[in-house]
Amino acid sequence: MSGLPIPSLYTVEEYFEIDAASDVRNEFFDGYIIAMAGNTPEHVRISTNLARHMGNALDGRPCDVWTSDLRVQASESKYVYSDISITCGEPVFLPTKPKTLTNPIAVVEVLSSSTERIDRREKFLGYQKLESLQHYVLVSQDQALIEVYTRQSNGHWDYLPLLGLEAILDLPAVDFSVPLSLIYRGVEFPVKLEVTKEPE
Repeated sequence: MSGLPIPSLYTVEEYFEIDAASDVRNEFFDGYIIAMAGNTPEHVRISTNLARHMGNALDGRPCDVWTSDLRVQASESKYVYSDISITCGEPVFLPTKPKTLTNPIAVVEVLSSSTERIDRREKFLGYQKLESLQHYVLVSQDQALIEVYTRQSNGHWDYLPLLGLEAILDLPAVDFSVPLSLIYRGVEFPVKLEVTKEPE
């Protein structure tokens, strides 16, 4: 009895060629190519709100805010399109087309049901290998919740959840802070139905 066929893995060079010729953006994880799904209006609004406030706050400083159109090297075997990434100082790119950023100081991912597991595990494991990265930010689109991972001087990552529109997102490495109410402005959260017990 023969086993199931083993799927062939792609090289990084093959991934670059496939992604360059594709009509959609593709991410690469240890030999596997994953096509990115379309984003919800809430996802787009959150990303746009946050990118705008970051851009305004960092204007006039040697920092740049990059959107999901720019590919990021999370590690030598992981290439992704982060929702938002920030560089301070000279951005460093791999000589590929399209260019690939290698030195983000902060990365933001807006979570969705189809990407949350990858954002929390595969992407974060890759990002931790980037010496430049100081903040990894996960933003929920179903509730006012932002989770911030910050690299400590000993190399460990501190975890801070921010819950509620009154909370403040603070990223000391880029001297940026903003209330969650501005990040979620215009976003309607899904209504959570409460199950009530029928009277006996």
